[in-house]
Amino acid sequence: MKILKFLIWLLLLVFVLFLGLGYYLEVRDELTKADAIVVISGGGEERLALGIQLFQDQWADKLILSGAARDDGPSNAASMRVAAVRAGIPKQVIMLEEKSQNTYQNALYVEEILQEQNFDSIILVTSAYHQRRAYITFREVLPAQIQIINAPAPVTFWRAGNWFKNEKSRKLALQEIGKIIYSALSGDYGQKK
Repeated sequence: MKILKFLIWLLLLVFVLFLGLGYYLEVRDELTKADAIVVISGGGEERLALGIQLFQDQWADKLILSGAARDDGPSNAASMRVAAVRAGIPKQVIMLEEKSQNTYQNALYVEEILQEQNFDSIILVTSAYHQRRAYITFREVLPAQIQIINAPAPVTFWRAGNWFKNEKSRKLALQEIGKIIYSALSGDYGQKK
């Protein structure tokens, strides 16, 4: 009887953890005014769209766009700037970080901009499924006094409460949690690449 109770509790725990995984990955904070909005490139256009909306809603006075080129063309950051300017964001309030090739480098090179500008708070924008890992990585790299406010961008195929219902969401969720666990155990947040 004790073994059966234990198994039932274990299954219940696994079920709750399984359902809660999407909510764990999609960390979201209450918005407060910050020095800059940081948009990490990658995913689809939803990241930049949210960054633009947050800027237009006056949550920050500066927009930092982060990401290197995927090929020989302009950097992802430069491409995002073109779209942001088209959306009405003044070019002079946009700062580019064009060297990063992964989340760790996003944090590392954005930190240089934050230090140069004397910024002490950011709104961090990335895809909802990537938000937790991005936050953990930025928190690892940035000085403790810099406040990070999480603003996950909605993704059409991703929902925190039903991440397991389509193959793409399942794959992304399991990759993200795997990378989080690996970083926690190894101390490698991508800096060794």
